[in-house]
Amino acid sequence: MEEKAGFLVGEVWIEGNKECSGNRLKVSVKNENMIAWCDDKPVGMIPDLICLVDESGNGVTNSAVRKGVIVSVLGVRSPPIWRTKRGLDHFGPRRLGFSFEYIPVEELHAP
Repeated sequence: MEEKAGFLVGEVWIEGNKECSGNRLKVSVKNENMIAWCDDKPVGMIPDLICLVDESGNGVTNSAVRKGVIVSVLGVRSPPIWRTKRGLDHFGPRRLGFSFEYIPVEELHAP
């Protein structure tokens, strides 16, 4: 993770364990978690929330992510207004430079 033009930018890599053993999750970050990829397939994207929580259920900020920290990753639906054309024009994957359309988290399938 590095700071660029006032943004925390980078990727968080998470190795799966238990039922996700053998999978790798990559989270693309620009201050917020933008897109989550499991084995190169999107499993969550803005405007839906991609949340990292520790074993106690507390949120883990991107600036606090460190090797060895055990987290769970949650995908949470955004409010309906963000899923409208206008909402996606302001905060959808294409607006932030990704080359694909928004797919709601409940339509994506993680392992």
